[in-house]
Amino acid sequence: MPPLYRILGQIGEGQFGQVYCAIDRQTGAMFALKNLDQRRFPTHQFLKELSYLVALTHPNIVTWQGIGYYGRGRYLVMDYCEGGTLRDLLEAQGRLSLKQTLKLITDILLGLSHAHTRQIIHCDIKPENILLTLDSTGWTAKISDFGIARMAETTLPDKKRGGYTGSPAYMAPERFYGKYFYSSDLYAVGVLLYELLAGERPFSGFPAQLMAAHLSQPVSIPETIPLLLHPIIETALRKLPQRRFKDAPEMLQALESATQELTASDSDFYFFLPANSQSSSPKWTIEKSLKLPHSTQQIVIEGSSMYWSMDNYFCCQIYENRKLIQDWKTPLDGKVTKFLIGTAANLVLTTSSEADLSHNCFYAFAPLSPTYGDSICSLPAYHLLSDIDANGQWMATISALRPDSDKGIFQIFHLPNFRGMSPSFISPLPQQLIILDQRHGLAIYTQESDPKTTFKLFNRRGNIVEGYPLSISLKLIIRSLSHPYQLLGIERSNPFLAALIKLKPLKITRIPLDFIPDQIVAQKWGYLLANSQGKVLSLDSRGELLYSIDTGQEITAIAAFSEAKLIVGTPNHLHLINVENYRKHRFSDSY
Repeated sequence: MPPLYRILGQIGEGQFGQVYCAIDRQTGAMFALKNLDQRRFPTHQFLKELSYLVALTHPNIVTWQGIGYYGRGRYLVMDYCEGGTLRDLLEAQGRLSLKQTLKLITDILLGLSHAHTRQIIHCDIKPENILLTLDSTGWTAKISDFGIARMAETTLPDKKRGGYTGSPAYMAPERFYGKYFYSSDLYAVGVLLYELLAGERPFSGFPAQLMAAHLSQPVSIPETIPLLLHPIIETALRKLPQRRFKDAPEMLQALESATQELTASDSDFYFFLPANSQSSSPKWTIEKSLKLPHSTQQIVIEGSSMYWSMDNYFCCQIYENRKLIQDWKTPLDGKVTKFLIGTAANLVLTTSSEADLSHNCFYAFAPLSPTYGDSICSLPAYHLLSDIDANGQWMATISALRPDSDKGIFQIFHLPNFRGMSPSFISPLPQQLIILDQRHGLAIYTQESDPKTTFKLFNRRGNIVEGYPLSISLKLIIRSLSHPYQLLGIERSNPFLAALIKLKPLKITRIPLDFIPDQIVAQKWGYLLANSQGKVLSLDSRGELLYSIDTGQEITAIAAFSEAKLIVGTPNHLHLINVENYRKHRFSDSY
């Protein structure tokens, strides 16, 4: 692929080539590169799709940004949509709210109205060709892939193509005979509307069965779909194109009228339907409790060892065959604010205040040992951020020297001896630092007043690459322990939503929550989310729900030995909680 772009990964493949997520090496901007196979997508067809894309400029159509050539082929440069496809949203966790569903269909109709005014019929509207971008109010739908689009003047069957092209599940009856009209696209939109509301398509089966159903089987609309939407679906799905909506603006007007009446009483904006209060909860019991003199601030479980901090103590219990063989706690100078567990050493950060300046000291502990020497690094700073790579080989820190400063000193250290790996330098102060792998990390910039999150990539030499912004503002971002390029965070403006972020290639999946978490802990099998009121939610590494429980305890810290055995820190106690009879299920079971 072209040297102008850094390829992050393949995001899809169609009948004419592959689509990749890529970053412009100079600007850091994100694009989708559509690589076109010349054997499957000859020049005349390439030029035809290009002419359509050049003619279409609309917020609800994926915009063409350029064209490029390389040694083995050619590619189109397109807008990148980080929310994936409508198919991904249909298969994700949680049923969409009515307001979000109608908003997405409105977006699609707006895009089709623009295309139809330019006499372009898409001919392949389906969830896979509807791409999504995210913002604080939900999703914006963008129509993509005009590879088999037609001009309205040529409505005769296309005999040269050897039969129909498209997706049978969403095809209007006339499309099976190679004919196409504006209303053919609207028929597909009717199928989408039905599927979003009912959770399934109006017709199913193999291609021959689908063809027969589209041609002759009447549509049956479930009672769960609001009555105001029944005539819209019925009109869009009529067998004869002349009896459907005459154009996209007419269907859009009918949908907007129904939307105003159906959502007029909505006081809040819901992305997903609220959880079913009657959904089953797993049983759980407190198996053991350990009384402590202070509250725990952090718990980490590594293999058969459990580490935790309380006030100025760093503590550990080591088990062998489920028997406790070591139990120690070590007092340190200053309050323990964070500790980082690595293979070479365990680093403990303490903070104390002297003359209105915080003194941050790192202590190195040998693995499985309470022995440590003097503090190996002291960083006077008002604000310190740090992270360590999973192998414990290097560490990044950034610290501000003034309480009102928006810049800090960025430093990279080799571990465990804390030798500087690169000269320190001044950098804008991020909200978080996250080490991704043995060479790279992320500086994450967010502001409560700014609805965006910006990722800037840095390496062990201290070089920072121009970052790219996400269209949502996030907090409590944490790296997956099983997938180094996967993050989980909470949306600031919608704290009942978690965002699962895959970086290679970039994709953001929203996960509905039934409470607002104030801490997230990554485990090798997934994530634990908890709040101080005692609620706990467990997700697997793909972000799918394992279980949700209410402990009734004030939670100060949490970790887990396994999916079903939790360690919960409360004021003056550590509790071992066993979760029983839970089943792994998707949010769609209860949302």
